[in-house]
Amino acid sequence: MRLAVSQGFGSRIVCNHAPYDLVLANILAGPLCQMAPDLAPRLAKGGWLILSGVLNGQATAVEVAYRQQRLRVWHRIRIGDWTTIMMLPSAAGTMPQLWGGR
Repeated sequence: MRLAVSQGFGSRIVCNHAPYDLVLANILAGPLCQMAPDLAPRLAKGGWLILSGVLNGQATAVEVAYRQQRLRVWHRIRIGDWTTIMMLPSAAGTMPQLWGGR
């Protein structure tokens, strides 16, 4: 694992080590939506995108931003006022069976 401080994908370290098998982002809906065009192409074909820190009322807007980048929702988790969105690239093929199946 390599850690880097970056404003979105502004860091060469972040850009030069793509594609990523897993991206976790726990930030607000606005920045997540703005990052979608930069983030989606840096996710590996079968990579996971886990987006959290999203208010329930903003989850649909975040999902739309990433669907426009050819990602699809695999699962949503709602806890109180917050939603976590688990996504995969559309090119990943069939939906994976994890955690005892779905």
